[in-house]
Amino acid sequence: MHFNETKYLLIFGGSILQRSLILNAKKMGIITVVIDPDKDASERNTSDFFEVVAGNDFEGTCEVVLKYNISGVITAATDKPLVMMAKIAEKYNFPFYSVATAQMATDKWIMKKIFQDNAIPCAKGIETKEIIPIANYPVILKPKDNSGSRGVYYCETAEQLNTYFEQSKTYTQKDSVIIEEFIPGAEFSVEAIHSENQTTVIQITEKTTSSFPFNVELSHVAPAVLSKPIIDQINTVILKIATAFNYKFCVSHTELKVHGNSISIIETSPRLGGDFITSHLVPLSTGVNIENELIALALGAKNNMHNINHAAKKIACIQYLDLPGDYLNSEVDVSKIIAKHKLIELSFALHKGDRIPKITNSLDRYGYYIFTVDSVDELIETKQKISNEFN
Repeated sequence: MHFNETKYLLIFGGSILQRSLILNAKKMGIITVVIDPDKDASERNTSDFFEVVAGNDFEGTCEVVLKYNISGVITAATDKPLVMMAKIAEKYNFPFYSVATAQMATDKWIMKKIFQDNAIPCAKGIETKEIIPIANYPVILKPKDNSGSRGVYYCETAEQLNTYFEQSKTYTQKDSVIIEEFIPGAEFSVEAIHSENQTTVIQITEKTTSSFPFNVELSHVAPAVLSKPIIDQINTVILKIATAFNYKFCVSHTELKVHGNSISIIETSPRLGGDFITSHLVPLSTGVNIENELIALALGAKNNMHNINHAAKKIACIQYLDLPGDYLNSEVDVSKIIAKHKLIELSFALHKGDRIPKITNSLDRYGYYIFTVDSVDELIETKQKISNEFN
């Protein structure tokens, strides 16, 4: 899609997580203006214009809007700027969801109460400023306002809760955290598009996480293999979430668990999913460039969701590397591995002799690869072949 007149799009965040969004907007003929509090943001030179603006600087953001005659706001894979974006959109009448929606989606305790008030299945939990007696273990301890598994801990005993409680609090700007019941089952995420009056689920992705007490996402496979009754449950609950949170002019990334014949929602957010799910896996598996659809919504284009054919065409996977040992024993030839196994992408930050980090949250991850296959058997075989390259 190209617009008849030049549009300037304000993108919140200039990290690798926003790179694909920036590039897609530029391909659509849109002028990209990126703001980030980090003057050395990795994508400052990828965008057409770059401005250093603190995340809480409303007036500074307004100055950027006026300077470039901005037509819309957008971000990917982060919850932090959502309230600021909603305030800017409200002030300048950009297509966006409300400030109330942004506030509901960035406080996990408020989110949980909305789930409960709208009969959306979720784990029971409490908000607390201090350690309190818990009747039943295991539990999940997590901040109210963070992402990327930062500050999230699985606790099987009171001793573990005591150990991780203060650590979890260091990952939040709030004065309290959430303790919630642990629900077993496989984890999934759902990507959906929301126009002003329509919701369309585009893809359901299955994830694999690291071992407890940490719960870091290490693999995503799209599409997920699920029964029709479970898929129907998911589609129904996404519509309920869209109504309860008043999602519009946005995409959503919703995380859930499937346990037996039921589902339980973990959390939802009105933004693009991270871990290259929306930038790579969704278009690779369905052919739908969900980032382009969001860009069009953000700039006021009429939605064409009735025409989206999002039937799965390929199996797409991202696998994060979690290598054994303390140090990397040999240099890795990234280009050779990409060519040999026909990978879409391989990123690896370590060199021979480097200490191999222990993965406790998403920021500890040091490498990943992305590929597509036609069958589950090929998926398993490819993962094993790549694993052998690092052993």
